[in-house]
Amino acid sequence: MLNDLISSLFKQSIDAAIAAGKLGNLKSAPESIAVELPKNPDHGDRAISIAMKLTKDAGLNSRQIAQAIVDNLDRRYFSHLDIAGPGFINLTLSYEMLEKTINNVFAEDERYGSSKSNGKKILLEYVSANPTGDLHLGHGRQAVLGSAIASLLKVAGYDVFCEFYINDAGAQIEKLGKSCYQAILFQESKIDRNDYDEENNYPLDSMLEFIHPAQYRHALDVNNLDINACADYAKKLFQEHQKKVLKDIFVEFDQWYSESENLHQGSPTKVDLIAQEMLAKDLAYELDGALWFRAKDHGDERDRVLRKADGKYTYLAADLAYHRDKFSRADYLINIWGADHHGQIPGIKGALQALGHNSEALEIVLYQLVSLAKNGVEVKMSKREGNVVTITDLVDEVGIDALRYFMVEVQANNRMVFDLELAKKQDKDNPVYYIQYAHARACSIVRNLLGEQIDINQGTLEKPILQKSEFDEWLNNAQHTTGFFENIAHKLNTLESKSLRDLVLTIANYPDEIENAALNRAPYKIANYLNHLATMFHQFYSHNRVIVDDKDLMRARVIIVVATQKVLRNALKLLSISAPEKM
Repeated sequence: MLNDLISSLFKQSIDAAIAAGKLGNLKSAPESIAVELPKNPDHGDRAISIAMKLTKDAGLNSRQIAQAIVDNLDRRYFSHLDIAGPGFINLTLSYEMLEKTINNVFAEDERYGSSKSNGKKILLEYVSANPTGDLHLGHGRQAVLGSAIASLLKVAGYDVFCEFYINDAGAQIEKLGKSCYQAILFQESKIDRNDYDEENNYPLDSMLEFIHPAQYRHALDVNNLDINACADYAKKLFQEHQKKVLKDIFVEFDQWYSESENLHQGSPTKVDLIAQEMLAKDLAYELDGALWFRAKDHGDERDRVLRKADGKYTYLAADLAYHRDKFSRADYLINIWGADHHGQIPGIKGALQALGHNSEALEIVLYQLVSLAKNGVEVKMSKREGNVVTITDLVDEVGIDALRYFMVEVQANNRMVFDLELAKKQDKDNPVYYIQYAHARACSIVRNLLGEQIDINQGTLEKPILQKSEFDEWLNNAQHTTGFFENIAHKLNTLESKSLRDLVLTIANYPDEIENAALNRAPYKIANYLNHLATMFHQFYSHNRVIVDDKDLMRARVIIVVATQKVLRNALKLLSISAPEKM
């Protein structure tokens, strides 16, 4: 990564200054040196503030330290250095440094931006919708957000295991069984709509969308219906539907973890064992027939029920059993939850800590709700009663690429408004179209370069501007050749030079953007980066004619075009968005 290289150069410079006796009492360089973007772009490409942090150890003022560092710095990679204020070192990168970026893009290709494995295993759990119906927009945001975070973490070097927790035990499954039972009776004309218990069941119309005679008559004996069998049938039906909907938007899991099969089977069950352990350790107490966790003793606002007076366990008890199981399989846990679950975090973290687990190894990413807007007005677009908008509804309306981009372009803990009209536009106002068009434009430039040319006046086909063999040679050499920017620098006007440098610097930032987005579980940063990269490319194209008579100039510009195409492709792939070659 570019920032790592700059940090390494400054570490070497500090070591050299120490050896030369120029840094007072300082004994060694810091392990890491932060590389920042200047607040004012006119000050340079990067800024280093390490001098201010070394004053105490060195016994010198920060400007003296900054000067000693600059005096011992390898200048090949910087065209300009400036010490500002109390000791900020502002850097302007040389063409040699920019060429290193291009070399890396071609050397690493699809791996550009990726980090080596760090050996850390993360179990990422998300969506985890009840198997009682279709997946709505909230699930869609969580699904896309979770899959994008998983991709980010994998590219950043983590071993990521993705899991869907099937909440298939308890009252909602009993309700599902009764709903399915009565929906079948309705289909079989054994009851009418007025007999269906809408108040205590799931809506009849939503059940009828999935409970079809052609299927249930093969699976169930309609003359001897059993509510438990109906529950099992409907649960599997909805699970398979949810799997298909998620797969269609490129969301898949390493495991679908059943609560009923994994936590409530056997005697004692895993949930029983958690309750018994908490009682034995005096972490819980009995009151009025219920079992209570002493949550207030562990940072919560009140004690929490683990087992109700009727003997049924609460969600907290099952969650504790589930998270204990997860801790046996991974070093670090990440859950993606709706913001309405915020109040549950202290309880589960406090209980896990009390049971001997590191609660800091459990991270909860909260996301806010999604609403739809059309022409600036919030809309309802579902065909069904209740106005529950499903993932499938939205895909049918705007397509998968727009769904995935818009679901991650806003920070997870911010409420988002999905603009339907904007998502369907095919112009620069739509960020998805704008980014994909940049990729298609890069591909088009290459096609024009290598394709046969039509002589309009003569009506004949002419040879390609560049032979494929020479083009391949340019790209093959791009991973180690230097000097091709230096050779053209004197041929560029101010706008050409600035737009070229801005684009290459943006390409150079990609690995650091990946690292930062992964660290903060923030795929919106990659969406924003893609938009910025597309802007820099469109500006470069506006000021730099690529296909020209000057071979050195054309070669340098073609290499930048192809490098941009590669990074656009990599970043779009990370978000599971297509990178079309034609539009």
